[in-house]
Amino acid sequence: MRSKRAFLPSSPDGFDRLEDRMVLSHAAALSHGVVALTADLHAKTAMVTVKSDLNSQVLAYAKRALGTKVGDGECATLADEAVRTAGGKRFYNLGPSGKDADYVWGRKVTTLTTSGGSISSIKAGDIIQFRNVSFSMQQKVTKRDGSYRTTTSTSSYGHHTAVVSGISGNFINLLQQNVGSQGKSADAKKIVQNGQIWGKSFSTTSTASDKTVTATTFTFKAGTMWVYRPYS
Repeated sequence: MRSKRAFLPSSPDGFDRLEDRMVLSHAAALSHGVVALTADLHAKTAMVTVKSDLNSQVLAYAKRALGTKVGDGECATLADEAVRTAGGKRFYNLGPSGKDADYVWGRKVTTLTTSGGSISSIKAGDIIQFRNVSFSMQQKVTKRDGSYRTTTSTSSYGHHTAVVSGISGNFINLLQQNVGSQGKSADAKKIVQNGQIWGKSFSTTSTASDKTVTATTFTFKAGTMWVYRPYS
């Protein structure tokens, strides 16, 4: 991986110098200085707020990239380019950067395992790092006459990175690349695409107007998902 210089925002050290200039000899000048200082403080506060909320910028980049290949098409490249474009700290300045390393993307929000984790603390624009994660979904559809059919699907992520695009209950929606089902071409996998996983095991049941009952079990089978919030 080519080494790059991280973006580091300059510190707002202009406050002390501005304060020194506030030694004024009469009341009118003092009043003018207070107004100027207040305006300057407001401007700096607004600037810091924009820099600290990178999630919306990371999400916007990933959404714009939907249907295209970002960089070399590797999964981590999408997240890295989104963070870089937003002016955030790059993963290789925050933790390990080897090809099979567990990358760090910012401040850790939660860790999801089969034992638990806080799905509600995750928000769009966060970045998930996967390690040996697997899921299954089993659906049983029972008709009014008692006949039924059952289908099962599985998915796994040995080493993967994805951007969170939204949360809906236990479901976590993703924007990601270099992922796809068997039979999908390598080029198609490297296109940014939508995905969905779940942060815990749970079941749902619904009944249609014709009395058909659909029971679905979503299982988080194994692995670890570290959820990070990027920062500058």
